[in-house]
Amino acid sequence: MKLHIEHETVFHYNEPVCEAVGEVRLQPYDHDGQWLINFRLALDPPTGFERITDRFGNAIHCYSVLPPHHQLTITAQSLVETSNTPLLAATAISLLERHEFCTPSKFVPLNDALADFARQHTPSDANAEASAYALMHAIANNFVYERGSTDISTTADAVLAGGRGVCQDFAHLLIALCRSQGLPARYVSGYFYDPALPPETVLASHAWAEVFVAGRGWLALDPTHNCAIGPQYVRVAVGRDYADAAPMHGVYQGSGHETLKVRVFIRVADMQPTTTP
Repeated sequence: MKLHIEHETVFHYNEPVCEAVGEVRLQPYDHDGQWLINFRLALDPPTGFERITDRFGNAIHCYSVLPPHHQLTITAQSLVETSNTPLLAATAISLLERHEFCTPSKFVPLNDALADFARQHTPSDANAEASAYALMHAIANNFVYERGSTDISTTADAVLAGGRGVCQDFAHLLIALCRSQGLPARYVSGYFYDPALPPETVLASHAWAEVFVAGRGWLALDPTHNCAIGPQYVRVAVGRDYADAAPMHGVYQGSGHETLKVRVFIRVADMQPTTTP
């Protein structure tokens, strides 16, 4: 499947700000069953980008806008071809990777409550892959998707206690449950194409988890939709949790109050663009 994605982020300030410096993680991966055909990134006020790669393999574009400005607009356009495989082949991971993806991180603490829930919903004779699927199904069957019930700072243990959340929360929760059972797990940010939704929707931005299965690779599971990923998913960034894979991060100088507006437009590439009201 070929997908065209346009991701526009607008920062508006009620007073002029300056020296805006930031990082952008919006370039989709170009390997492991996903092919990046084209990628364009633009910023208004116009400025250049420095591209680097972090230790997780994510493409990061760094920018700086020094003059005073009331608004900053970042637009990314991607053309991606996806495949039907949920498995990223890898026979083994390094000791450092195992440590990073098995231990607590900013949004994924580990505690007795998480471990107890994982044990209750994992068959005692299950292998790594079966355990990961069982934990994904447990989230889908016991938690409610509810926008506004959490915020960007909500941790996995808070999601367990609250019983509801959104895709970021369920990805963190699956990661925490897997790690509590000794399974390396990591966070993935990207896009999800749902033909039932309008082409322009913030719900196209999505998050899921990958669990390492020894001898096979990273198994990509989406606890929000209770399934392994398929061609409607576009992988952009990975990390220990959201903090490592956030689409954007930045700072600026000034007392202006910031408001944020995000627009994501996604369609099958051979379809003609449509306009939504």
